[in-house]
Amino acid sequence: MEMFNSCVDSGKFSKRVQFNTAEAGKQGATSTPTFFIINSEGEQQKISGAQPFSVFKDVVDSLT
Repeated sequence: MEMFNSCVDSGKFSKRVQFNTAEAGKQGATSTPTFFIINSEGEQQKISGAQPFSVFKDVVDSLT
């Protein structure tokens, strides 16, 4: 845990985390975890929160 805390405290990845957070927000992610499932035609569906496999399967099936 010491290595983790040291990494966080260093701020080494702060800009990257801020960028990723902003990009996720632009796409509508308001919670973690959030997944965007995108098919080859660019259609997408968002899955928010911890979901069972069946939810992912249904989304993938609906996009194929």
